[in-house]
Amino acid sequence: MMFLSLYLLYEKSGISRESLLVVFLLIATWTYPLYTFGFKLVPGLFGNLFYAALLLYVIIQVYRELSVAAWLLTPISIWIMIATIYVIAQIIRKYTS
Repeated sequence: MMFLSLYLLYEKSGISRESLLVVFLLIATWTYPLYTFGFKLVPGLFGNLFYAALLLYVIIQVYRELSVAAWLLTPISIWIMIATIYVIAQIIRKYTS
């Protein structure tokens, strides 16, 4: 859906600031395994929080340009919320056991 969002933005306005933000979001998504590799909990939590903030910023900026493209990015928030809740639960389990 990120690629579809990028495609719609590109069709509307070419290489714009918003389309570059979606590209940056794609790159951030691809780096996810780098900071969660080996289940490093604290870096994973900070990475998830950074990614959630980035996602919110990108959605707001893209929405101003093309609302449909922004709505295509919103399901990612479900994934990042589930991943963050899981990491927090693992941190609590690790430090309370």
